[in-house]
Amino acid sequence: MLLAHSFGTGRIRVREVPRAAVVPKDSVQWEGRRWVVFAQVDETTFEARPVELGILLRDVVEIRSGVLAGDTIATTGSHLLKSEIVRSRLAASQ
Repeated sequence: MLLAHSFGTGRIRVREVPRAAVVPKDSVQWEGRRWVVFAQVDETTFEARPVELGILLRDVVEIRSGVLAGDTIATTGSHLLKSEIVRSRLAASQ
């Protein structure tokens, strides 16, 4: 019990998802219309997967949908993959 002029700490649980997918914040890129992550298809190929974001906490983001258990997601350098998409769209529009 707190008295007047006293302080305490606490946590507020917003919700609990037992097996939430969580990725580093740098893995998630805005693609112009939606958020995407890049999932590895084979050793040299990644595909952009649209995702629904959940809670953002410091350096990580909850992914509510769009990735499956066991998917390998690009973390470092995912902005380079995004720039390749933008570049190919620009080349196609000319």
